[in-house]
Amino acid sequence: MKHIFLACAHAPDQTPLPGLVRELRAIERALAPLHQRRLYQLESNRAANTDDIFHQFTNTADIEVFHYAGHAGGELLYLEEAGHIKGIAELFGLNRQEGSGQNTLRLVFLNGCATLGQVASLHEAGVAAVIATSAKINDEAARVLAEQFYTTWASEGRTLDDAFKAAIAKVHTIPEAANRDVVFEMMSLEEGGYEEAIPWGLYLNPTLPDDGIKLWALNQAPRLPEMVLEGIRPNPTQSLRELVFLFKKNTPELRTSRQDPLMALIERLPWIVGTHLRRLFAVEPGRTMAEPSLERLRELIVSYTELTRFLSYLSLSMLWDAASEGFEVEPLPFSLIPVKEDLASTDFVFRTRTYFERLEQIGKTSPLNLEPHFRNFLQEVDKENGLRPGYLLMEEWKQAMAEGQERFHALVQSRAADKPDAEKGLVLEAEAIYAGFLKACLFLTEYKLHTVRSIVVDKIRNLASDQPYSHHLISLHAAFETPKTATTVRETATDNYCLLLTPRREANDPALLNDVINLSPFYLDRSSFIGNNINSYPAVFTLDYQRGEGFYKEYVFHYIDRDVNHDYAFAQNNELAITVDGAQLPDHIEAGPESLDRFEKIHQQLEQLEMDIPQNN
Repeated sequence: MKHIFLACAHAPDQTPLPGLVRELRAIERALAPLHQRRLYQLESNRAANTDDIFHQFTNTADIEVFHYAGHAGGELLYLEEAGHIKGIAELFGLNRQEGSGQNTLRLVFLNGCATLGQVASLHEAGVAAVIATSAKINDEAARVLAEQFYTTWASEGRTLDDAFKAAIAKVHTIPEAANRDVVFEMMSLEEGGYEEAIPWGLYLNPTLPDDGIKLWALNQAPRLPEMVLEGIRPNPTQSLRELVFLFKKNTPELRTSRQDPLMALIERLPWIVGTHLRRLFAVEPGRTMAEPSLERLRELIVSYTELTRFLSYLSLSMLWDAASEGFEVEPLPFSLIPVKEDLASTDFVFRTRTYFERLEQIGKTSPLNLEPHFRNFLQEVDKENGLRPGYLLMEEWKQAMAEGQERFHALVQSRAADKPDAEKGLVLEAEAIYAGFLKACLFLTEYKLHTVRSIVVDKIRNLASDQPYSHHLISLHAAFETPKTATTVRETATDNYCLLLTPRREANDPALLNDVINLSPFYLDRSSFIGNNINSYPAVFTLDYQRGEGFYKEYVFHYIDRDVNHDYAFAQNNELAITVDGAQLPDHIEAGPESLDRFEKIHQQLEQLEMDIPQNN
């Protein structure tokens, strides 16, 4: 796999640069999607010395980008000890492909003061392009430029040239740099440097045959394989209806049933997944989404997101159970609960893979024996002639939509440009991809999802009771009708106010709750916490992100049945913020102190989760 290497250094004899770690974190956030999607391996060292750089380049093949942030000069990178650029450039010169002799290191970005003098040595080493500075640079401007550069370059189809121009444009928004020129290629600067020009320049290697390096895109638009292209149908819902037919064909009891197979599939999928499949056919009674419009595209993106999020939280629940039982878990390379700024780039397929890899290392089998299903799903996602190209397409859609309307519409225009049927083609393409993912996840129909509304102890003095705990459940498998309720008794109690995944058993089966995976606190049924009506309609929320710190930390959930295409007058109605002392609820929901206090447990659970599973972030 190709690599991107980021390094920053705080030289002990130089003035501290407080923005260095902020700069690297911003770049890591911008490049995270490329790492998560396995397009590039991202290596980051926040306290690099010369030995670290030599070790990285001598032990890692195919480093294409090297970014340095820190003190520098015309001939030195001030690492934890000074590194002479001549020797480092010679090291870079060893990074050549066998056969062609070309240097695999294509870009070096030296985001330190006055690094222009290092360009010639790097060009001699075969580096195709260097971003360097001609004078002293402002710490904050350096961070702004680097963040914008990599954010643009990591976007689908954007080139090195696009990224550099976008970064300079961003720096021009800083008042002291508003009217300064930009240096491209090997133009020299006049006396005065920073006073007359932006100090950053993009310098192309003059010994290379052309300037094609400027058209280099880190994130090229994926090409769908024939298997997916053949699955694209001319009309909306057609790809999904073919999946429904396959489901009926492979489900013996449906072959002779008079039940609509579409309704059967919606009801057999967990509510979190099935509700979005339902919306693709009927948003609500009397309102359909039959046109291949951007409205339908957004709904498809949300459907894909919630499906992959469900797999992620399911595998995380399995991992947390293992950690709670004393199994040692290798630290995760990300924060378990992202902050809002990281939410757009959060890849739930990548997280599912990471959790599953930790489970494989532990070697513990879950109560529902889900491991073979996860293994098969991830193998399918890895296939170039399977789900992988569609996964790359949908992740870019998901990220663009989360980043806002401007980014989303820019991606629509870019992708529609080479399609004869423009936006319609994008919708039908996304639907075929989503149908492929849903097909790979049909194993979920073998399980049931329940919300536990109450647990009652039925025990009388001096009378034996083998099963004193009566559980009142609501099945989270419904389309438009009233959800099904059930009561089951057990020798021991499960957990209150939780969502449980169980095998597909009848409601009166005494073994109904014998084998379960608890999906709380990643999903919660707000109706379980509020009031005393144990049969009230479920209001399922999913964990989204965290905000604030310490006592002020909040965990923010969103309503699973929200309409992504509706502009809500009161957006908070679809949001649930849980604080250390309860929950923030919309004004129209009446809840007493006792109900609000129940939400404290969710906050405590999530705090416990972050203590139980180690994270490197």
